[in-house]
Amino acid sequence: MAIIPWKRDVSEKQPEAEDRNYSDIVTQALVDAATDNLTDAYVSALEIAAGQLSRAFAAAGVSGTGAAAFDTWTMAQIGRSLVEGGEAVWYRVGRRLMRADNYEILPTGRYQLSLAGGVRTKDARRVFHARWNVDTASGRGLSPLGAARTLRQLMQRLEGSLATEGNAAVGYLLPVPSDGAAGNIEQLKQDLAALQGRIAVVETTRQGWGEGQSAAPRRDFDLARLGPAYPEGNVRLFVAARESVLAACGYPVQLAQDSDGTAQREAWRRYLHGTVAPLGRIVAREAQRVGLAIALDWDALFASDIAGRARAFQSLVGGGMDIAQAAAAAGLLMEED
Repeated sequence: MAIIPWKRDVSEKQPEAEDRNYSDIVTQALVDAATDNLTDAYVSALEIAAGQLSRAFAAAGVSGTGAAAFDTWTMAQIGRSLVEGGEAVWYRVGRRLMRADNYEILPTGRYQLSLAGGVRTKDARRVFHARWNVDTASGRGLSPLGAARTLRQLMQRLEGSLATEGNAAVGYLLPVPSDGAAGNIEQLKQDLAALQGRIAVVETTRQGWGEGQSAAPRRDFDLARLGPAYPEGNVRLFVAARESVLAACGYPVQLAQDSDGTAQREAWRRYLHGTVAPLGRIVAREAQRVGLAIALDWDALFASDIAGRARAFQSLVGGGMDIAQAAAAAGLLMEED
């Protein structure tokens, strides 16, 4: 009998079809997406990056016809939201902005916003929506840790593990010889729980005071410290994960390290030019789209790098470059959009 290679043997047991409701799949997808919220994603390194960008945005100089909408507090919240959630969503009311607590982009392209007065459906041309990155499937903003989910999970677990270790009781144990009475284990447990740095007297493995040091090890009568013991490997991995989170958020790791002044200044310069200014341009473009034209300058922050830019200007001019071109290349002249 000829065997047809593509003919399935009906005698073989076929895998059972998975019976899942479509709404269950959608619900699970929403649950998975919800893991990107602030409560789940928040770790200490994220606060370092979000706090720094928030303060940098608060220091921005804002000018233009829409400047009134972008006061210091609003700029600070926009900067923080970009790092934490990957987006900042505000609704334009006249020449002002009203923050949206939540939103949904409808198939029509309009926004359904949760505002102070309730849920409202608004035209996209009146919704300021600055995004760090974009989820092409939903159009929502994507945060650095929303894109790097495995890194976020690793950081959370390491931070949680070290925090749990830090909850260990702290104190000292002093072994003493038994007087023959039965030990009270429950009382010992209570003593350990309430140490708080004090000394607890516990029974030694040797019997009787008379045997002394000749019978019991010398260390048997030494204070023994009880407290957290952080595995060195976990600590190193935590530091590496924290630096990866900072780098993902555009925050140079040298700013969070015990680096020398030169490294700190270079890291600060890279942060201003590589993170703060580009995100500021995104904010300015989005503001212009909703009819609130603004121009942002970071002169107050760039002033900290004036010495480095002056040296670059001097080198460029010494190399034969035109003064105006050298000033622009060194960042001494800011170009208009």
